[in-house]
Amino acid sequence: MWSCYLTERINIGLIFCRGGSKGIPGKNIKNFHGRPLLEWIVEAAKNSKLFDSIYLSTDDPNIAALGREIGLEVPFLRPASLATDTSDQFKSHDHIIKKLKLNDFEHRICVINNNPFIGQQMFKASFREFMANDETRIVVDAIRINSDELYYRQMVRNNSILEIKFTDDYMSSNINRQADKDHYAPINNIRWGLPSWMQSYTAYKKKVSEVGHGFIILPKIRNFDLDDMYDWTIAEKVFFLND
Repeated sequence: MWSCYLTERINIGLIFCRGGSKGIPGKNIKNFHGRPLLEWIVEAAKNSKLFDSIYLSTDDPNIAALGREIGLEVPFLRPASLATDTSDQFKSHDHIIKKLKLNDFEHRICVINNNPFIGQQMFKASFREFMANDETRIVVDAIRINSDELYYRQMVRNNSILEIKFTDDYMSSNINRQADKDHYAPINNIRWGLPSWMQSYTAYKKKVSEVGHGFIILPKIRNFDLDDMYDWTIAEKVFFLND
């Protein structure tokens, strides 16, 4: 097994965009500051000069056409069964990894989220971190958790009552939350790893459980999840503050 880590690998970028977005219809190709949303992340990935090839996985012919126009490789469409609201995203990973015959001996992959706030420097920093970890950990972008959102403060709703979810940890927590260790959450706009680690959620969790994540910090001003038009409006207003 150790010999696979001595093999020179090539870098493959994988972008996943399905056509059935309900919160923002046509999100992936909708104009964001005058350009299709997808174009921003593709430009950043290309400008990083890290990738030998960048592939787009989509079920939508319109997204596929745009992808080809802006320089992505789209050799096939994703099956509709892998592009529903409830589809397991790792099955989409498995689909393209198998179709492209990607393997741990020859390839590194970077799963890329369609976020216009991810610039070329974040690609470069995350790749440096992956290599600094000797290609043994999945590297992601992560944020520091606000103290009011720490896991032990989470509650579940029981009719008209909110009940503590992590009772033991809540009881042992400090009133001054700054006394606790910092907590972080992976955001996953960028995920560097080897193909086999990304082919199922079980494989992914197993890898992270064994060795943890390598990570770079995602600034708050770049942490946008575009789920609805409210998110979209806010994102457009703050986009150029990142310059």
